[in-house]
Amino acid sequence: MLLSENDAAKIILVRSVEECDKKFFSDQIVLDALAAGKSAEPGLAWVKARAQFLFDHLSPSYQTVRQIARLPSPWTSSLCLLMLVIGFLTNLLGPAEKIHVVRNPVLLLVAWNLLVYLVLAVWGISRPSTRPRGASPDLPENRRPSPPEAHRALLPRLAAVLFPGMWSLFHCVSASLQEKAKLAEIAKRFSLNWFAVASSLVLARWETLLQLGALSLALGAVAGMYFQGLFQGYAAIWTSTFITGESAVALVVKFIFAPSLWLSQLLGWGLAERIDLARLVSRDGDQAAPWIHLFAISVFIIVVAPRACLAVWQWRLAQRLQRSIGLALDPYFGEVIEAPVRALIEKEVGIGIESLAADIAGFVVQKLYEE
Repeated sequence: MLLSENDAAKIILVRSVEECDKKFFSDQIVLDALAAGKSAEPGLAWVKARAQFLFDHLSPSYQTVRQIARLPSPWTSSLCLLMLVIGFLTNLLGPAEKIHVVRNPVLLLVAWNLLVYLVLAVWGISRPSTRPRGASPDLPENRRPSPPEAHRALLPRLAAVLFPGMWSLFHCVSASLQEKAKLAEIAKRFSLNWFAVASSLVLARWETLLQLGALSLALGAVAGMYFQGLFQGYAAIWTSTFITGESAVALVVKFIFAPSLWLSQLLGWGLAERIDLARLVSRDGDQAAPWIHLFAISVFIIVVAPRACLAVWQWRLAQRLQRSIGLALDPYFGEVIEAPVRALIEKEVGIGIESLAADIAGFVVQKLYEE
C-alpha cells in the first residue's frame, strides 16, 4: 500500500514522538487510538488510522514539525526572486562602458552552467546502479534495494543537521525551554525518519529549487544587461595578449557564439552581418547591441532552456513521488505499536484467567464440597 505525502508525514511524526518519549501519549489515548483503527484493514491502513487519531491529539506546535517534510518547497518563490535580483545586479557592479565579448558576467555564467552539466553527466554515467539485475523499476519503496552505505550515511546526517535547523528558524514556538528542547529532539528524529522513507522526494524538490534558482539568476543577468543598455552606451571590445589577429579572433568568436549565430540566422535576425570584427579589435570597439543579443541567445540556449527542462522533470518527479510513498513494517511497528496491543491482550487474558479460576473454585466448593 502506497501513501500520500500527508498521510506518510503524519505517521512519521507520530512515530518520532513515540520514539522520543514512549509515555508521551496517555494509556487511555493509546487505547482509543487502537480502537480508532478497528474498521480499517490490517497493515498500513490500520497504522494510518491510528496515526491520524494520535496526530489530532498533538498540540499545534508539535503538528508544525510535519512541515519539515515539505522543505524546501515553501521557499521556492522567495529564492527565485532573490536570485533574479542578484543576477540583475551583476550588471551594475562596475561603471565600465566597454564589454569584453568573453570576459563578462554573462558568459562566465554560461561557462559555469556548462561545467555543471559536464559534472552531472559524468556523475550520472559513472555512478553504480543500486538496482539488482532483473528488478523492476516500479518496485514500491519498501521493497527497493538500499542505497550504498556512504549514501545512506550522508543523507541522514544532512537531514539531522539541516532540516531541524531550518524548521526552527522559520517556526517560532511559544513554549517553555523544556518544551522547545523536546520539540527540537522530535524535529531531528522526524527529519531522520522522513529522509529514510522519502529521500527521493526530498532530493527531487531540492534539485527543482536549484534548477529554478540557476534559471532565475540567468534571467536576471540578461534583464540587467538590457536595462543597463537603455541608459548607458556600451561598446564591445576584444583585448588579449596572445590572440590579436582578426582571423584568430574570428575563430574564437565563431566557436563561442556558434549556437547563437546559427539560431539568429535561422530566425532571420542577421546578427552575424551586424557584428564587425575589425572594429571589435580596435581601441573604440564595436557597437554592443548585436553582441548583447548574442549574449542573450547564448543564455537562452545553454542556461534557460536546459534548466527549465530539468526543473520541469524534477517537479514532475516530485509530484509523482509525493503520491506514492511506501513504508516498510520495520521494528517500530512491533516495539511501539504492537507492544501495547500485546500487553492489552495479556492483561485481558490474565483477567479472564483469574475470573475463570475464581469461577472454577466456586464451582468446586459449592458442588463438590457443600452439596
